[in-house]
Amino acid sequence: MANVLKGKKAPRGKQITAAQFKQLWMNPDLRAKDIAAELGISTSAVISRARTRGLPDRKQLGIVFRDRKIDDPEFADMYLSGVSLKDLYELYDCAHSVIARTAAKMMLPKQQRQSRSKISLDDYRALKLRSRMAAQAKIEAGHWRNAEMVDGSRSDRMVA
Repeated sequence: MANVLKGKKAPRGKQITAAQFKQLWMNPDLRAKDIAAELGISTSAVISRARTRGLPDRKQLGIVFRDRKIDDPEFADMYLSGVSLKDLYELYDCAHSVIARTAAKMMLPKQQRQSRSKISLDDYRALKLRSRMAAQAKIEAGHWRNAEMVDGSRSDRMVA
Protein backbone atom coordinates (compact mmCIF):
# COMPACT_ATOMS: atom_id res chain seq x y z
CA MET A 1 0.00 0.00 0.00
CA ALA A 2 1.38 3.38 -0.98
CA ASN A 3 1.93 5.98 1.68
CA VAL A 4 -0.34 8.69 0.29
CA LEU A 5 -1.84 11.84 1.84
CA LYS A 6 -4.57 13.37 -0.34
CA GLY A 7 -2.92 12.23 -3.54
CA LYS A 8 0.62 13.21 -2.49
CA LYS A 9 3.44 11.16 -1.10
CA ALA A 10 4.13 11.67 2.60
CA PRO A 11 7.21 13.81 3.29
CA ARG A 12 10.19 11.63 4.12
CA GLY A 13 12.50 14.45 5.04
CA LYS A 14 16.22 14.78 4.63
CA GLN A 15 18.05 11.46 4.46
CA ILE A 16 20.75 11.05 7.13
CA THR A 17 22.59 8.13 8.63
CA ALA A 18 21.59 6.53 11.91
CA ALA A 19 24.77 7.95 13.50
CA GLN A 20 23.93 11.47 12.35
CA PHE A 21 20.39 11.12 13.67
CA LYS A 22 21.68 9.84 17.00
CA GLN A 23 24.04 12.82 17.23
CA LEU A 24 21.13 15.21 16.70
CA TRP A 25 18.94 13.32 19.17
CA MET A 26 21.57 13.31 21.91
CA ASN A 27 22.38 17.03 21.53
CA PRO A 28 20.95 18.77 24.64
CA ASP A 29 20.81 22.12 22.86
CA LEU A 30 18.32 20.90 20.25
CA ARG A 31 14.63 20.36 20.84
CA ALA A 32 12.75 17.70 18.90
CA LYS A 33 11.10 20.63 17.11
CA ASP A 34 14.54 21.89 16.01
CA ILE A 35 15.54 18.44 14.76
CA ALA A 36 12.25 18.21 12.85
CA ALA A 37 12.91 21.56 11.17
CA GLU A 38 16.43 20.45 10.26
CA LEU A 39 15.18 17.23 8.70
CA GLY A 40 12.02 18.65 7.11
CA ILE A 41 9.63 16.34 8.96
CA SER A 42 7.17 16.65 11.84
CA THR A 43 8.16 16.52 15.50
CA SER A 44 6.17 13.32 15.98
CA ALA A 45 8.09 11.74 13.08
CA VAL A 46 11.38 12.62 14.81
CA ILE A 47 10.20 10.99 18.04
CA SER A 48 8.96 7.95 16.12
CA ARG A 49 12.33 7.57 14.35
CA ALA A 50 14.15 7.76 17.69
CA ARG A 51 11.95 5.01 19.15
CA THR A 52 12.37 2.86 16.04
CA ARG A 53 16.15 3.18 16.34
CA GLY A 54 16.08 2.24 20.02
CA LEU A 55 17.32 5.62 21.27
CA PRO A 56 16.53 6.53 24.89
CA ASP A 57 13.75 8.96 25.71
CA ARG A 58 15.05 12.52 25.94
CA LYS A 59 13.62 12.88 29.45
CA GLN A 60 15.84 9.99 30.53
CA LEU A 61 18.80 11.88 29.06
CA GLY A 62 17.86 14.94 31.08
CA ILE A 63 16.96 16.92 27.96
CA VAL A 64 13.80 18.75 28.97
CA PHE A 65 12.67 22.13 27.72
CA ARG A 66 9.47 22.38 29.74
CA ASP A 67 10.97 24.69 32.33
CA ARG A 68 10.69 27.50 29.80
CA LYS A 69 9.19 30.61 31.36
CA ILE A 70 7.89 33.83 29.90
CA ASP A 71 8.94 36.84 31.92
CA ASP A 72 7.95 39.53 29.42
CA PRO A 73 5.96 42.25 31.21
CA GLU A 74 4.00 42.86 28.00
CA PHE A 75 2.72 39.25 27.83
CA ALA A 76 -0.41 39.91 29.91
CA ASP A 77 -1.37 42.94 27.83
CA MET A 78 -0.91 41.04 24.56
CA TYR A 79 -2.87 38.07 25.90
CA LEU A 80 -5.73 40.22 27.21
CA SER A 81 -5.79 42.30 24.01
CA GLY A 82 -6.64 39.16 22.10
CA VAL A 83 -3.40 38.48 20.26
CA SER A 84 -3.86 35.09 18.65
CA LEU A 85 -2.37 32.16 20.51
CA LYS A 86 -0.54 31.11 17.35
CA ASP A 87 1.25 34.49 17.25
CA LEU A 88 2.15 34.17 20.94
CA TYR A 89 3.59 30.66 20.40
CA GLU A 90 5.69 31.95 17.52
CA LEU A 91 6.79 35.12 19.33
CA TYR A 92 8.01 33.28 22.42
CA ASP A 93 9.09 30.17 20.47
CA CYS A 94 7.48 27.83 22.95
CA ALA A 95 4.88 25.10 23.29
CA HIS A 96 1.17 25.73 23.75
CA SER A 97 1.38 24.61 27.35
CA VAL A 98 3.91 27.33 28.23
CA ILE A 99 1.46 30.05 27.13
CA ALA A 100 -1.36 28.39 29.07
CA ARG A 101 0.77 27.96 32.24
CA THR A 102 2.00 31.55 32.08
CA ALA A 103 -1.55 32.88 31.68
CA ALA A 104 -2.77 30.69 34.56
CA LYS A 105 0.06 31.88 36.84
CA MET A 106 -0.91 35.47 36.04
CA MET A 107 -4.55 34.55 36.73
CA LEU A 108 -5.61 35.63 33.25
CA PRO A 109 -8.87 34.28 31.82
CA LYS A 110 -8.62 31.49 29.26
CA GLN A 111 -8.74 32.63 25.66
CA GLN A 112 -11.42 31.06 23.55
CA ARG A 113 -9.74 29.23 20.67
CA GLN A 114 -12.32 30.20 18.03
CA SER A 115 -13.03 33.74 19.21
CA ARG A 116 -13.59 36.17 16.35
CA SER A 117 -11.94 39.02 18.24
CA LYS A 118 -8.39 37.71 17.79
CA ILE A 119 -5.81 40.11 16.45
CA SER A 120 -2.41 39.51 14.98
CA LEU A 121 0.79 40.50 16.71
CA ASP A 122 1.34 43.16 14.04
CA ASP A 123 -2.12 44.61 14.70
CA TYR A 124 -1.38 44.68 18.44
CA ARG A 125 1.87 46.53 17.86
CA ALA A 126 0.13 49.01 15.53
CA LEU A 127 -2.55 49.67 18.19
CA LYS A 128 0.13 50.24 20.84
CA LEU A 129 2.04 52.60 18.55
CA ARG A 130 -1.16 54.51 17.72
CA SER A 131 -1.94 54.81 21.43
CA ARG A 132 1.57 56.11 22.26
CA MET A 133 1.43 58.59 19.37
CA ALA A 134 -1.99 59.90 20.51
CA ALA A 135 -0.70 60.33 24.07
CA GLN A 136 2.36 62.19 22.80
CA ALA A 137 0.17 64.42 20.62
CA LYS A 138 -1.91 65.39 23.68
CA ILE A 139 1.26 66.25 25.60
CA GLU A 140 2.56 68.39 22.75
CA ALA A 141 -0.80 70.15 22.35
CA GLY A 142 -0.67 70.99 26.05
CA HIS A 143 2.84 72.39 25.65
CA TRP A 144 1.66 74.57 22.75
CA ARG A 145 -1.27 75.89 24.80
CA ASN A 146 0.97 76.54 27.82
CA ALA A 147 3.44 78.40 25.65
CA GLU A 148 0.56 80.62 24.40
CA MET A 149 1.30 79.69 20.82
CA VAL A 150 -2.29 78.70 20.20
CA ASP A 151 -5.12 81.25 20.45
CA GLY A 152 -7.58 78.71 21.88
CA SER A 153 -10.01 78.91 18.98
CA ARG A 154 -10.87 75.95 16.85
CA SER A 155 -10.07 77.72 13.60
CA ASP A 156 -6.74 77.38 11.85
CA ARG A 157 -6.42 81.08 10.99
CA MET A 158 -4.24 83.49 12.91
CA VAL A 159 -5.84 86.33 14.85
CA ALA A 160 -4.22 89.73 14.23
